[in-house]
Amino acid sequence: MDYISFSNKWYPSVLICALLYGMAVSSYNFLLSKNISSVIHLTLIGLIIVALIFKNSLLGKAVKLWAGLAILGGTLGFISIAMFMLIGKFENLKISQIITHSFHLGVGFVLFYFWDQSVKKR
Repeated sequence: MDYISFSNKWYPSVLICALLYGMAVSSYNFLLSKNISSVIHLTLIGLIIVALIFKNSLLGKAVKLWAGLAILGGTLGFISIAMFMLIGKFENLKISQIITHSFHLGVGFVLFYFWDQSVKKR
């Protein structure tokens, strides 16, 4: 089985902060709405944390999947904002939604782009 090592000292910190943020938001959403997508998100975060602890090579696939979902979610959020703006429903727009979608896009791109540069298999 392949193991990984981090060549960039900042990447694990960014990854752990993103995981903690995602875990907090998903837990909060699950407690409020009992939404099944929050359980899926929490499961994926749990798998990433376990793979990170054991420095398993499957961590790369899990992080890229999670980053891809963050990019997809942020993009779809911005599309919905644009659709609300096109039909003139400005009262449905909130600055917190724009910030959240921007955060998802930013973190998703950082995690996805820098994975190959920051991690080495051994």
